[in-house]
Formats: sequence, C-alpha cells, structure tokens
Amino acid sequence: MTTTTSSSLADSTDINNVTASNQELDLAFIIDATGSMSSYILSAQKNMINIIDEIVRSERCLLNVALILYRDHPPQEMSFIIQVNDFTDDKDQAKSFIDSASAAGGGDLPEAIAPALDAAVNVLSWRKNSVKIALLIADAPPHGLLTYGDTWPLGDPSGCDPMNTVALMAEKSITLYSVGCEPAVSSYRDFFMAIAFKTGGQYIPLDHAGNLAAVIIGSAQEEISLEKLMAQVHEEVMKEAAARGGPVDEIELTRRIQDLLKNGGTKTKRLKIDNNAIPSITTKAEQLSKMTTMQEVRDNWTSTGFTTSTMTTAMIPKGRGKPRKASCITTTTIATAKTASSDYEPKVTTTTPPTTTTTRSKRKVAETITSVKKKKPSAESSAGKRRSTRLAFNNPEDAEKYIDETGGDTETSEEEEETDKKDVASPPKPTKLIKKLSSVHLDEDELLDISQTRRLVRKSVARNKLKSK
Repeated sequence: MTTTTSSSLADSTDINNVTASNQELDLAFIIDATGSMSSYILSAQKNMINIIDEIVRSERCLLNVALILYRDHPPQEMSFIIQVNDFTDDKDQAKSFIDSASAAGGGDLPEAIAPALDAAVNVLSWRKNSVKIALLIADAPPHGLLTYGDTWPLGDPSGCDPMNTVALMAEKSITLYSVGCEPAVSSYRDFFMAIAFKTGGQYIPLDHAGNLAAVIIGSAQEEISLEKLMAQVHEEVMKEAAARGGPVDEIELTRRIQDLLKNGGTKTKRLKIDNNAIPSITTKAEQLSKMTTMQEVRDNWTSTGFTTSTMTTAMIPKGRGKPRKASCITTTTIATAKTASSDYEPKVTTTTPPTTTTTRSKRKVAETITSVKKKKPSAESSAGKRRSTRLAFNNPEDAEKYIDETGGDTETSEEEEETDKKDVASPPKPTKLIKKLSSVHLDEDELLDISQTRRLVRKSVARNKLKSK
C-alpha cells in the first residue's frame, strides 16, 4: 500500500487542526452499501463533517477516519464486493469517501460482511498507539449463518470467517461496535452482539437513520473514556492470571474489578437511547462469542426471528455447496488517504489467480453502480423485498401487516417506491406507521456500569491472549 505524509496541522481541511491533545483515535466505518441501506448512507453523507468536528472538539484527539463499503459476491452482486478507503486525517478527503458511496443491489439476504471485516484488520493502516474503533453498520447477516436463504450457506466464498477475524481484531486492540439497523436485523441481534462483545465492544440497536450521527459520536466518546481505564484493568487481570496459572474467570474478575473501581468513584461516559442504557449482552450472544468459527455458530444458531418451518420451499434458494478457497480480499478498491492530485484514480486490485485477474477503473465501477441504482425493481425483486421483511418478524401475520403498511422498509428511496402503474391498479393508500425518533445522548460522569466493566475485562483477556473459563 502506498504510504503518504500527513498534512500540516495549520491546514484548514485537516481533521485535527484545532486539537491540542496527543490522544490518537482511529475510527473505521464498515457500511453495508446495498439498496436497503440508502437512508443510512444518506445520513452519513449529510453528517460526516459534523461527526468529525464534534468528536475532535469533545475529545481533543488526533482523529483518523477510514471507510469500507461492502455489497456481495457475484453473481448476487456484480458491481463490487468491498471498497476500502484507508485512513486519512483530511476532513475533505473523509467527506469525499462517504459522498462517493451509493446504495444499490444486494442479491440474496446475507451480504459480504466477512471480507469487509477482514479488510478492516489486514488492509487498513491502524496507528500503533491509537484508540481503535471499527463501526459496523448493517441490516443483514453474513454468509454462513443460516442454512436457508443463503447462496453460500456453508460460509463466505472468500474463505474469510468473521469469528476468526473479530478474534484477531481483539488481539490487535480494535474494538468493534455493531450498529444494527432494526427491525430488519432484529433476528440476528445475538450474532451481532457476539462479534462486538468478542472485541470488548457492544451492539447498538438503531431504529432510524436520523440517529446515526449521534450513535457514532456517542460510541466514540464512550470508548475513549473506557480506554482510559484499561491500564488499571489490565493490571488486575494479569494479577489474576498469574495467581491462577491457568484460565481466568472473566465473570468473577468483572465482579471484583467492578467493586474496586466503583468504590474508587470511577466515572465514565455512557451512550443511552431514550434515557436507557444500551442493552447488555444476552446469555445466548455471550455463548456465541466464545465460538471460534462460523460453523460452530451456525451449528448452535437457533433464530427466534424465523425458522425453516415458517418458510415455504419456494422461499429457500438452492445453496451452491462448499465455499471455494480463495483470498479473503477478492476485489478491493483502495483509495489512499492522502494523494498528490485530486484526479487520483484508485487502483483496483484482484487477488484471484493471475489467469482471472482483471483491472477496473474507478469510472467504470461508478458506471456499473449507477446502472444498478437506477434500475426499476421488477416483480421478482419486490417479492424478494417482501420475503426479506417477512424474515425479520417472529409472527408472519405481523410481517404481512408491516409490509402492507410500510412497503417493507421504515425508509425507502424514491426508486424503491416506484411501481408499474400501467399494469397494476393502485390500491387505496395504506396508513404508514409513524415511528418516534428515539433520543440518543451521552451521559457524562456516570458511575462505571458493570456491563462496561465486563467489556473492559473482555478486552484485556483478548488482547493478552489469555485463556478464559
């Protein structure tokens, strides 16, 4: 990867031109860029500058921002699998990353989360001493979680395994926050909780795109406040490991360290939604977090959102067998953080065998994406949309009611709402569900919560590669 030099702090476009602190923060966005995510990408585009400015202002940190977009593998999605924009400390450059994004396509229900997470660990240029946060924003599961409705039910065709990747994240001190776009992702909440907790992060339910900026800012602020306690927690964890001479008991450690820190009056920042704390990890999610492969997770997965018995045979696409062995990064567009010219054309690298290597320019990729985006939904895609929405509910009757009232999405683009009025008579306009915009805020100087202590213990155990009971 091409290395670049940082711009002068006097540069007005520099993210950190107002900071006086030596605290470094590397913030990587990993965003699903398929059609159903249009409102969330639009929200990120509108708020990126405000997000950057607020984090720098409140935390006085040296901030770097990166962006990874993902869709799916061919033939489910022909535009791209993942696009990687490496870290930059230039505000305008960071804004251009997200401004170039668009939501389109997607194929089957699961998406290419696995190679996107892998790129976050192995491609991005994380700084050695920074607070490292990866924000995964998704509304669908990865390949390999479900035994139905998945073109690759045995795992992502790239060969990447999310459970292995997030374990590596934890070892490299990268904390994953999973932001789940609900209700679409509700059935997979335990999985997204598990991969976040494995790194010491947390799952954040997001029910409206308008809350995205507040969630991002609050997550960064809470994580920075918790990282300040890591040295003390690390000391206690290592004492326990030395005393035991074997696996540590994370639950018992959490209780003891919580008492120690609480008695000392330790306070932190804490993200809240509607004055309620973010949900703590469930028992099921914590069990899943201890697993090392997607096969283990799939074998133990029992989704309360839907089961095979609630689906018709027609709704279950045929699988394509065992995933082929390949590099985790199949097709990656890498935009270097700092470039000498605004006309820079990012290189598209393909790590498949030389006989199949192709090179695609940025312009051609953009044209492909545009053509997919403008394509009107067919009757088949509409049925698929209804199917995907139906899967997000426990009760099929609730799903049908939700589809009839909202069209299957809480927010849709104009293109998604288009219908062929020539062939289909317009039914009476349904009454749409009016969703209250939740209040997202940060409580400062609040006594350390036991769930936060649990996450700190998990971080220390993972980063030091300790065995746990």
